[in-house]
Amino acid sequence: MTNVNIITEKTGAVYRGRRWFQTQIARLFPAEFVSKLYYAVAMKRRLDIKHPRTFNEKMQWYKLYYCPVQPLVAQCADKYRVRQYVEAKGYPDILVPLIGVWDSPEEVNWEELPNKFAMKCTHGCGYNIICGDKSSLDLQRVEQLLSRWIKEDFGLFNIEPHYSKMTPKIICEEYIETLAAPLPVDYKIYYFDGVAKAILVCTERAGVGQKVFYDTDWNVMDISRVHPDETQARPRLIDQALKIGSDLAQDFPFVRIDFYDCEGKIIFGEMTFTAGAGLSKVASEEGDAWLGECFNLPDTYK
Repeated sequence: MTNVNIITEKTGAVYRGRRWFQTQIARLFPAEFVSKLYYAVAMKRRLDIKHPRTFNEKMQWYKLYYCPVQPLVAQCADKYRVRQYVEAKGYPDILVPLIGVWDSPEEVNWEELPNKFAMKCTHGCGYNIICGDKSSLDLQRVEQLLSRWIKEDFGLFNIEPHYSKMTPKIICEEYIETLAAPLPVDYKIYYFDGVAKAILVCTERAGVGQKVFYDTDWNVMDISRVHPDETQARPRLIDQALKIGSDLAQDFPFVRIDFYDCEGKIIFGEMTFTAGAGLSKVASEEGDAWLGECFNLPDTYK
């Protein structure tokens, strides 16, 4: 399973057209207006930005009025600069070893890269190339994708302004080896004021996948939109991951921190501050409300 190449790029004229349309809308209208529009379309209800209650509602406020004015948020959401933050907190060992960093795809020397690697753009989500076999990788397509990705302002798509404050780069990290699947299970821990409240477990990430919430005692929570076909075994290192994540999350009202338990070793994934851009349907309506109760927006910004 380790010789698979995975490019997390959505294709198709409809998707590309929607991205272009979102960019134009974001440049023409105020961010709050566009956020309300997208929320109404995605969630089928009106957004009350002044009195948010649910997680998604509060996330809309958070992404507009807290994240853009916090330099530390822009640093930690940046897939390259977050490494400095993790190291400063005392956890360099959980970082995937870095192979290279570049400002453009033209700078990449493909011959010098190992046969397996993970390459990504640092200023958004979904800009990933997981290479399990370089000899079968379509380098022309990869270079075209990187050239387009590096020029995109990810913050304009779903109105997440802190991404627009980043300097786009391309990084290459060592390939994370797993025995059973092309990609390791992803544990996305939801921290509120530094306290873990829920763990979103993402399995079968190379296919359709399944996303289910567990609590910190590893019980399936009833806040998920879907119920699991089977429960996941409790990861051996989950308690250690929860503690490390709490240390990393102390500086923020909310952050989701992603970890992998890779053959007995904790691997840091990323820090996400605007989960689902406030348009997420991973949780049920009841779950959206419960997570909203956990989310204390800072009074100084209200």
